[in-house]
Amino acid sequence: MRCGKYNDFVKVVPCRTVADLEALRARHADDIKACAEALRDQTRVRLHVYKVKAADLPDIGSGNPEVAVARLIAELPAVVARGLVEALVGGRHLP
Repeated sequence: MRCGKYNDFVKVVPCRTVADLEALRARHADDIKACAEALRDQTRVRLHVYKVKAADLPDIGSGNPEVAVARLIAELPAVVARGLVEALVGGRHLP
């Protein structure tokens, strides 16, 4: 059984390609705060669901959304390119 923040982020669909990441950014182009939060969620899902080490992820920050978006857009493509090790839940892989 998972605990902590797993249940909060298990429904977040992780970007698996840079194209997915750019599509996510485009979906939130009109709302910089929503864009920052969606990009932060890409870090959170990797941390809490896929158990990627925090040291291997960009800092999500909590300040200025414009700064966060610029930083995450610069740093997340390298994270996405590394791929995900599928987490096991009850003996089955998550999508």
